Amino acid sequence: MEAFSQIMAHGLKAKLIIAGPVEPEENSTWAKKYVEEKSLSEQVWLTGEIARPEIHFLAYERDCCVVSSDYETFGLPALEAMAVVTLVITTKCNGPEFLVESKKLGRAVELDSEAALFEGMEDVYKNYDNFNREEI
Repeated sequence: MEAFSQIMAHGLKAKLIIAGPVEPEENSTWAKKYVEEKSLSEQVWLTGEIARPEIHFLAYERDCCVVSSDYETFGLPALEAMAVVTLVITTKCNGPEFLVESKKLGRAVELDSEAALFEGMEDVYKNYDNFNREEI
């Protein structure tokens, strides 16, 4: 969310949907407070628990999937996004970055770097029209 906050600070028009529960509870409390303090309620949507059909809807209706995990074994959210021709930005967290080995598919950025995540999101945002959906 801090990297996304930078997207907003740079005047880029975007929305962030955090699908599913934010765990543990203290992270959920932090996220809600962060959205409120930064006045991001129009740009950030915390869905909480959602059902599989809603996840599929999100995958089809979004321009990009961001997986900012500290550790992912496989990266199902990234794979689901790519299955419906959606770009992926992921941290190098032992999983989904191997799905995004080509810059034609999105970006894999360094782990634990807000700056790297922001740069990946900004790059995809500014170059979105240069991606070829058929290659994804």
